Amino acid sequence: MTPEQRLRQVTSKVVRAEAHFETLTREIHAFRDTNPFQISTRNDPASGQTIYFASRAEPCPEAIALTTGDVMQCLVTALDHLAYQLVAREVGDPPPNANKIYFPVAKDAQSFPDDRDRKMRGAHPDTFIILDGLEPYKGGDDVLWRLHKLNNIDKHRTLLAAGSAMHSFDFGSAVEKMIQRDVAKLPEDSQLRKAGVKVPPLFLATAGHEFPLEPGKELLRLGPEMGAPRVNFEMGVALHEPEALDAPVPVTEMLFEMIARVKAVALALAPRLQ
Repeated sequence: MTPEQRLRQVTSKVVRAEAHFETLTREIHAFRDTNPFQISTRNDPASGQTIYFASRAEPCPEAIALTTGDVMQCLVTALDHLAYQLVAREVGDPPPNANKIYFPVAKDAQSFPDDRDRKMRGAHPDTFIILDGLEPYKGGDDVLWRLHKLNNIDKHRTLLAAGSAMHSFDFGSAVEKMIQRDVAKLPEDSQLRKAGVKVPPLFLATAGHEFPLEPGKELLRLGPEMGAPRVNFEMGVALHEPEALDAPVPVTEMLFEMIARVKAVALALAPRLQ
């Protein structure tokens, strides 16, 4: 097999992952087009605060979790094919340990050398040097580690937990209202009062909200001194598996990063296929 043919075994799986990613993007857009989220407000009589809450939050279609898993499976397969071709390049096709070759992703730096030697036995020492530099373990390249962990959950245990979540909210309108209130107290001939006040969108990232988003979930509280300004909430589809993710993560952002990382790994190791 030529070096180009060996690399093609890897890149074809990455291309397939990208095709699944495009499908996932369409599925998420179709879900959002159904207007699955609605935000309402109510007043807390005890504190006078304005409470913003989800009055409607439809569950994500199961297809989103399934396609997310498809993307990850193709990426992990691409890495395993890369490992196989690297070993086969050294010991010949098929290698004697063909059924035991996998791309090594370890739970930590301490266990990585043994994991690498066991899963890629027969690879050239120079290949191991490149692998060591990639640090494919938790605490090293966490993107590769999360890919490995999430794929195992999806493949062996249960569908990945994809659901609706709030990513951020635009606080610009609330700030603008506060400033306008103060500006209104200035003399009528004040240049600032004549010019008016406009505050651009000011999106603030959020974390810690319950996942998945469900009707009745509180999103934000504003004090009585701020009134009840219009706040634009950025809602979307996130993934959250506590074993691999500390908090819900926007699913498309995470997968985009994983695709880019697998491409980078293939690029770093492609010269070893020559």
